[in-house]
Amino acid sequence: MSEGERARLMEEVEEKKKLIANIRSKPWRMKRRLKHLKEAQVFVDKFEGALGKGKGKKLYAFKVMMTKKWIKFQRDFENFKTACIPWERKIKEVESHFGSSVASYFIFLRWMYGMNLVLFSLTFGLIVIPEVLMGLPYGSIPRKTVPREEQATAMDYAVLTDFSGYCKYSVLFYGYYNNQRTIGFLKFRLPLSYLMVGIGTFGYSLMVVIRT
Repeated sequence: MSEGERARLMEEVEEKKKLIANIRSKPWRMKRRLKHLKEAQVFVDKFEGALGKGKGKKLYAFKVMMTKKWIKFQRDFENFKTACIPWERKIKEVESHFGSSVASYFIFLRWMYGMNLVLFSLTFGLIVIPEVLMGLPYGSIPRKTVPREEQATAMDYAVLTDFSGYCKYSVLFYGYYNNQRTIGFLKFRLPLSYLMVGIGTFGYSLMVVIRT
């Protein structure tokens, strides 16, 4: 606050104080008196603290402190949001060295990663986990059991990398899942969940592509 603004504000505060002291001598109606009295009191309480005097000093100091804390909180929160965005700083470094055209490629990869992470969460949370927790366990039925003639090589590295052996009879493949209407003690409707996840995957992908 400049000296001129401070002097002007001090004059206005003094005028409002005089008005409060002499309000009864004003030839006004009661309604008008109360209105001007309230406005003057609010003005004095608000700006007297800014001048460093009166009972408003502590309130003003408190308001200034809270304003600074709120600004700092907003700045820290924005930094936190930036830090939570995957590879944001690395992409900024790439952009500063190679330009926005190169950075846009990595931004696209990050977007693809985020979208596929959501789709994976839908499938894993609503299909795979219910089957693992509530479905028939491995070895309970033939289609969930490695055939005897394949058991000798079922754990070989070459077989597993080809998604055969134990991988072929696991939750990685559609044939492992139950074909019953409901599974488990919760009567979870896995076929319906499978259908809804498919529809949700298509709908989410379409919505994300349209929005971007």
